[in-house]
Amino acid sequence: MYCCDNCFSNRFIKSFIRQNKQSNNQACPYCGSKNLNLIDLSVLREFLITGIDKAYDYRADSYSDELLYSIDEILSEVENVFSDTTDKTVLLTDIFKNSYSDLKS
Repeated sequence: MYCCDNCFSNRFIKSFIRQNKQSNNQACPYCGSKNLNLIDLSVLREFLITGIDKAYDYRADSYSDELLYSIDEILSEVENVFSDTTDKTVLLTDIFKNSYSDLKS
């Protein structure tokens, strides 16, 4: 699956997608934009996880549960990375749905 740079409002994510685009001749299934920079969700997932790890360096013994955020909360609420035209719930599910099986291999 692919998504495009129009799915996001965050300039760093948009730039990463433009620099690492893998297709640009089909419509984005998440926002409906056509002929844009599309990136494979697994490539984008690795970029997002790396960024979250750098920005949110949590240590379980250092923080209370009240200060911990889910990936959904970080991307959707804290960082607000998605554009208004994107179905962020579906996109987030698709980005991370295969992450456990990818980690096992």
